[in-house]
Amino acid sequence: MATDREFAPDLARVLGPVDAWCTAHAWPRPAAADLQQVWLPLARWIRQEQTQLGRPLVVGIGGLQGSGKSTLAQVLRLILQTLDCPTVCLSLDDLYLTYAERLALLSHDPRLIWRGPPGTHAVGLGCQVLDALRRGGRPVAVPRFEKALHGGQGDRQGFETVLAAQVILFEGWFVGLYPRDLTQLTAWPAALATPAGRQFALDCNQRLDRYTPLWARLDRLVVLQMENWACSLTWRGQAEPAGGMTPTQVAAFVTYFWQALHPDLFHHPVAARGPADWVVPIKPDHSYGQLYRPALSFQSAKASGPDPN
Repeated sequence: MATDREFAPDLARVLGPVDAWCTAHAWPRPAAADLQQVWLPLARWIRQEQTQLGRPLVVGIGGLQGSGKSTLAQVLRLILQTLDCPTVCLSLDDLYLTYAERLALLSHDPRLIWRGPPGTHAVGLGCQVLDALRRGGRPVAVPRFEKALHGGQGDRQGFETVLAAQVILFEGWFVGLYPRDLTQLTAWPAALATPAGRQFALDCNQRLDRYTPLWARLDRLVVLQMENWACSLTWRGQAEPAGGMTPTQVAAFVTYFWQALHPDLFHHPVAARGPADWVVPIKPDHSYGQLYRPALSFQSAKASGPDPN
């Protein structure tokens, strides 16, 4: 990362827009601290990586529900746009199967009662969209998902036309996660204490393999790591839009995800050793810790083969 002196010109340009954004979104802390500690360093790094790559750069942003993936993506987009780097945000949510398709899926596997676990996304559509955005030069139809539809079950709302982007920020709760060998696991997390729970986890792990073509489109990966992943329950509830799920539904929703891809089995290992290019620690008070690089970068792991694990 650059020194404070190197930050100064960019900091002066972006401080006003970021401060206004934080005020509009009731950000709980002064914008300047987070801007200098996390947001601007990441934005400058992304811009540098894109310049070196010479084509649109796809940056994955992964992290548990409520960790702040969407917020980070929105702020990075604002900063990059202010620094004359056209940027578009895409969420894994935007790739959900339609409501009708998910109802049909539920009839085949009653365990898929919620949107979100592996198997509930249109991976082929995601690959097509990312390929088109990476090529650049033409308008791209990007799918958008509305969580509040169908009583909080959500549905694809349509497509947004994106004219040009040098950076694509692709965020989602298991973006960049690969299947793990769980067959020899002897100590299962408490949330997976039952045979049915373990089988669901094994099936979700197997379905992660379908997402490897999508992760192959990522150029870099940033991971948000909660120091206490149980905070995900509270924070995800705070992020639910008006007209969406009730608090009881949110609690069941988040617990369901812990069973699908448990943080101790999937998210923590990536934050501890990679593959990821940067890890953003999230403290229990929802403030940021110090950015760090894990031992294995996503870039180098991807270069060594299709499955960094």
